[in-house]
Amino acid sequence: MSNSTSSITDVKVTIVHVKGTCPYEHKVGDKWIVDHKTPGGMCNMAYMSMYPHIRVLQRGGQYELPKGSGVIRLGCPDAWNCVVFELEAVPGTSRPAPQLAPGTGDLDKL
Repeated sequence: MSNSTSSITDVKVTIVHVKGTCPYEHKVGDKWIVDHKTPGGMCNMAYMSMYPHIRVLQRGGQYELPKGSGVIRLGCPDAWNCVVFELEAVPGTSRPAPQLAPGTGDLDKL
């Protein structure tokens, strides 16, 4: 399968709620733009929990939680400290997806 026609859209991640003490010191209003790289300064545990939803938005998928909001809201997996992230596609930022090096992802070569 060729990636030549694939494109990605940037996704804006914003913290909208914090209860407790985030070990990464994230606070309400913190923002990141996710393109094709992990955003610097974001908690990796939170990023990994958001990653599947980010990929849906980057590839043009549309769903929203809560319904009618136009965004996806997700909680950090840290059960002791509640941090809520809001994800939304950034209109007008679609561009070709980075190309994989030849042989990358070829399971027959493992």
